[in-house]
Amino acid sequence: MNPSLNQIMQKQRIDPTTFLSRTEKEAVTPTSSISDLNTLLNEKLCGGKLLAKMLVNSSTHVDSVRLEQEFVQLTSEDKVVKCAATSLLAPCPKQKLYRNIGFLIDADKAKLHVIADSDVGSIPVDSQGHFLQWDYTKKAYENISIRRGKIINPGCAGSFALSCNIENKKLFQTTRQLKDYMVENAHLIENRFNHNEVVCEYTTESVMAILITFNRHDKLYDEKSQIIHDGLEFKKKSEQILGLKLPVVIFDCERGTICQQEA
Repeated sequence: MNPSLNQIMQKQRIDPTTFLSRTEKEAVTPTSSISDLNTLLNEKLCGGKLLAKMLVNSSTHVDSVRLEQEFVQLTSEDKVVKCAATSLLAPCPKQKLYRNIGFLIDADKAKLHVIADSDVGSIPVDSQGHFLQWDYTKKAYENISIRRGKIINPGCAGSFALSCNIENKKLFQTTRQLKDYMVENAHLIENRFNHNEVVCEYTTESVMAILITFNRHDKLYDEKSQIIHDGLEFKKKSEQILGLKLPVVIFDCERGTICQQEA
């Protein structure tokens, strides 16, 4: 039996003493090798702790607007993306990602709301439960004066609502449970898994790396050089705006493997 939505959405704050800050980590390990990072990435992949927030396919106008929404939230006063639709990465074949380039997020440092095996249609809402829509001119989320109480989740006003019937979804208590489900069922999938969705809140402290994939649709790598170029441009822009230094890692959707992109 699936756990109730109220159980899924229990707010579990991260103990701030559990993790070192980015500055403290750099002081402890000033030189982290590619081998060290790959070991960490694979440990987290096997533990169901890696989330993909895929943001762009290229440098197109539409992608740039989507990216702008994320940067505005990450540099706002509270520096948090409250309604992030992410995909869990698992060490198994036949996965899908929404776009080619984005952020790799540490699930241990994000606040998880809903963990589902398929798309739940998460939508940002204000403190009153009204839907928010991005205003391209003001470069901000605006109240669009629509309230649909039936899909406003209790306890989630101010962060997100769902646009689908949650009762029809397979829900999980932890990302590890979703990872196990994907690994156990990969051999039963003829083509690719449906898009899973982990709705979460994340900050810059949650961002581990720039994430690139070349084969989110099929096995072809025809656009590999262009995707790498756009990924490096994404990295440059992200580091400049967010004040971070981020490695670039590649996820193979066909095989379910992850590694750092060598310079």
